[in-house]
This record gives sequence, C-alpha cells and structure tokens, in this order.
Amino acid sequence: MKLSPLFFFLLLTFLAVKVTYGQTVKPKKISGKILIEDSNAIINKSVTVLNSSTHMTAATDESGMFSLLAKEGDELFFSAVNLEPVGRVVTAEDLKGNLILVKMVVKSIELKEVAINKHPNITAESMGIIPYGTKKYTPAERKLYTASSGGDALLNMFSGRGKMLEKELKIEEKERLFSKIEYLFDDDYYTERLHIPNEYIRDFKIYCIEDAQFVKTLEAKDRNEIMFLMTDLAQKYLKIITGQ
Repeated sequence: MKLSPLFFFLLLTFLAVKVTYGQTVKPKKISGKILIEDSNAIINKSVTVLNSSTHMTAATDESGMFSLLAKEGDELFFSAVNLEPVGRVVTAEDLKGNLILVKMVVKSIELKEVAINKHPNITAESMGIIPYGTKKYTPAERKLYTASSGGDALLNMFSGRGKMLEKELKIEEKERLFSKIEYLFDDDYYTERLHIPNEYIRDFKIYCIEDAQFVKTLEAKDRNEIMFLMTDLAQKYLKIITGQ
C-alpha cells in the first residue's frame, strides 16, 4: 500500500512533538515593558507580573520594565490597582530575547446601571437574526472553536496550537474572576483581618481564584461564604510565603 506524503508529514510532526515534550525545558529570562493605552494615566503602583505556571512573581519598575524566568507555554498574568488585568501565553518568539510589549488599559469608573433600551424584548433572537439559545462566545472561545473544527483541526492537534488556545481561554477566565474579586474588600481587610502583607494582596487574590471551591462561591456571590473561605485560604497562603 502506497502511503501519501500527508501521512509522512503528520508522522514526522507527531514524532517531533513527542521528542520536544520529552525533553526538560529550562526557563529563560525574558524582559518586557508595560504600555498604557491612555498616555495621560497616572500609575500609582507597579504592575505585578505572575507566572502562574511556576508561581513566580515580578514587579515593574518606574518605566514599566519587568523581567522574570519563563518557558514556552507558561501563562503570565499582569495586574495593577487601576489597570484592567491582562494575561498572555509565552511563545517561542518571546524567548528569542526581544522585548515583550504588553498593552494594558485603565479601568473605567463603574457607574450605576441605567436602562437605556426602551424595547427590551427586541433582541437579535426575537428578530430572527440568530436562533434562540445560541451560545455567545468570548474571543478566546471563538478561536478555540475554530481551531478544533474544520480542516485544520488535525494539524492544530499536532502543532500544539490547540493547547495554546486552551491556555488563552483559561487566562481569559482568570481575568474575569480577578475582576470580580478585586473590589470585594478594601486593602485594610486583607492586612488587618487576614494578616496578608500589603505587597502580597494582589498575589493572594490570584491564589484565591486558583481554588475551585472559592471560585464556585465567588460565582454564587455568597459574601459570607467568601469571607469564610478567604480566612482558610489566607492561613494556607501565609504558610507558603513564610516557608513554613
């Protein structure tokens, strides 16, 4: 039986991926700079950079520069008090020594919700533009769906692009959860009630949204249960940062 060139291509790609994943990849030092879209914005505190794959953190200097160890596929999470959180996956291109540029935007001031739709019953579904019950995808979900269907699905499976998009989806979800937890309590609550050092508050919030039970409670908006779980998580977190 004659084997097609496509078969040999896929076989070689699969073997290359196997060899790559079989080797131990050492992290490299990467450097980057935070770019704020609003040039008039005043950043009172540095941006925290978290490598959620290794749990290592770094902080930007006055010019927005940062550096930390990472390897391809690691998930980086950027957060600051008055900036919208941003996440990204480290690529092979990032490890070539080029400066990584990360764009962040200033958080908008939340205003009370005002109903401006005089005809709330008129929607895209009611007008027949889209079927009822159609799932609304986020940008990361759309990219993942496209990569996992159609003619490129097999190639994406071997190339690892599908896994990269899955990580992007996870980062997007973490950004959403972080936005929910960020303004639940004042900093005094963390320092005085939970005894979290001020410089570790943001890192502790990220630690909380890594806990499945806490995320479930956060989504349910059960404030009392959130406080209860935070107390328990704070005790565990303090042991980690003190090396106990």
